Amino acid sequence: MREANQFMIAQLRDEIQTLHREMDTARRTMYTDRATGVWNRQKMENRFQELLESGDGFAAIVIWVGNLKRLDADCSRLQINAALKAMVQRITSIVGSQETVGRWTEDQFVALLDVSPASAVGISSEIAQKLSTRYAVQENGVSHTLSLHVATAVVDHPPGGDTRKFRAKWEQMTGVMPA
Repeated sequence: MREANQFMIAQLRDEIQTLHREMDTARRTMYTDRATGVWNRQKMENRFQELLESGDGFAAIVIWVGNLKRLDADCSRLQINAALKAMVQRITSIVGSQETVGRWTEDQFVALLDVSPASAVGISSEIAQKLSTRYAVQENGVSHTLSLHVATAVVDHPPGGDTRKFRAKWEQMTGVMPA
């Protein structure tokens, strides 16, 4: 009887661990942009809220893909998503972590950084320079080249800064207010 109880307890623990893993996977999926693998808008809004409530200083680099609508007319969604994923990998290599990059809108991405405004401007320029280029992608064994035209801007929030001012600057840059 005791062995049977221990076996049942071990099975229940395994099932609980499996459920926790499934919940973690579902949570990650809920906050991830399907096309690029970075945080989605909902997760970025949550992160903005955390940073603003904490009073910490940070810089947000807005990254626009200016020719995305034109590419939509000429390329398949698979090709575009592959190019955007490659672009995000380049952003990550510049900023150092995928955990700070997210997709804000269809054609806007964001990199949240714990750096000075001057450093953020330098990083922003580097991103614009290195991302505005051609991307080689594969579709059905055929190679395609897509050119992305990227522009960037920095919106900073100094430590203890005015949240309303940040939100107003953010809305001015992106056209969309963070929650």
